Amino acid sequence: MQQHLPKLYLISGLIGMGIALSACQTLSKEECVAADWTVIGETDGAAGHAPQDRFARHVKACSKAGITPNQTAWNIGYQRGLVRYCTPANGLSVGEAGNVYANVCPLDKSAAFLSGYNLGKRAHGIRSDINSRKSSISRRQAETAEKIKLIATATPQEQTTIQLEIANLNQQNSADQVEIARLSGELALVERDIQNFRAGLIN
Repeated sequence: MQQHLPKLYLISGLIGMGIALSACQTLSKEECVAADWTVIGETDGAAGHAPQDRFARHVKACSKAGITPNQTAWNIGYQRGLVRYCTPANGLSVGEAGNVYANVCPLDKSAAFLSGYNLGKRAHGIRSDINSRKSSISRRQAETAEKIKLIATATPQEQTTIQLEIANLNQQNSADQVEIARLSGELALVERDIQNFRAGLIN
């Protein structure tokens, strides 16, 4: 039975590689054959994809189907898509979602987009930090509960060690709770700025 394990691992690895490679492909063979490159370009532009990298991925994906993407049509669509992407409101949405900005907006649109993006990114960063600290607190609380169970059957020396470990975990949780309170106050100010920013876009 054991002599078959390497083969099983190899097969599992190949399957995993196949899934990973298919996940990296931007289009299927069928989509390449039926592609409207202007529409695809517009979709890519509206999503803020880096143009050179995105088009190169299309070329690679469609080469298997013997299809050469129409770069001129794709670029026309891409520029249309950027008009929808490079707005202050969308910049805010992209930033709040924690998505990366690929520096694709033209100079006359970049500053407006970044005004929203930087504000949204700041909010995302604070929320992520708060959530991370909350997760750490929950993990330590679970760890503390397990250590408390051990005390009953531990030797006096072991009990002392466990109690010190519990005290350390509680101290870390207290520090995180203080930081969460501070971050929550900071987030409230940023969310107020976001509210004002959205109101300014409507007026």
